[in-house]
Amino acid sequence: MSSAAYVDTKTGPAIMSDDVDAALDVGDLHRRQLEAEIKKAFTDYSRNRPRSLQKTLGPSEIGSLCKRQLAFGVTAPTMGKGTNVYGDVWRSHVGVALHKEDELVLKFVNEQAGETVWIPEARVKADDEHPGTCDAFHVPTSTVVDWKHPGKFMFDHYRKEGPSWKYRIQAHTYGKGYARLGFPVKFVGLMFISPASDLHHGFLWLEEFRPVIADIALANLDEIKAKCADLDVVNHPERFAEFPITPGDECRYCNWFSPKPSGPRQCAGK
Repeated sequence: MSSAAYVDTKTGPAIMSDDVDAALDVGDLHRRQLEAEIKKAFTDYSRNRPRSLQKTLGPSEIGSLCKRQLAFGVTAPTMGKGTNVYGDVWRSHVGVALHKEDELVLKFVNEQAGETVWIPEARVKADDEHPGTCDAFHVPTSTVVDWKHPGKFMFDHYRKEGPSWKYRIQAHTYGKGYARLGFPVKFVGLMFISPASDLHHGFLWLEEFRPVIADIALANLDEIKAKCADLDVVNHPERFAEFPITPGDECRYCNWFSPKPSGPRQCAGK
């Protein structure tokens, strides 16, 4: 703000505009308004990305252990995809940005090698209804690799306890997708590198590819779909209560999370 003087015609003394700003807190009001506008831009952008607007569950979602979350998800095309207005989009935004850089790293390796060492960002289908984009396939070892960039707390948790079943199912689902394309998939892996840590502490979880893991998850999803149809949840959304929930640390990132549910298509996660 400038320091132009304002004259009070009644009292006479000049009042500097900086003093007015301080008295009315105008400067901080501007800062807070602009801060809110910036945060809203990130939130709106994240919630309108193609992945956020997709109408079918992808490999990263079908492995959920929460049957109600799956029920909400498989009926989303009919009833509208949920929007978690309470969840913070920053973690997702950072993850997307890092994945773009991850892709560039693999393309660089291919260019340096003069051959295809890695296949980055390939569209695969474990079945025809739930396609997804696999982060990477390492050709020399026939290994599917998915990048994971968690915060420090969850990074330490995964290092100690190993990945969640949801993550494992996702990896095997990608593996099945590559197998359907004719690739000889031998292993599936999850590469954990936290943006809150460093590359040195990153670690790779790896296991032999077992298509049965993906098959079980897809069969469970089919059961959820059938039960949704039997209960006619589209016309009776209160019947979503028939699906048990599995509360966990990731509830706050669920599309249908609300600490104070206002309808049958919201869940408090407990």
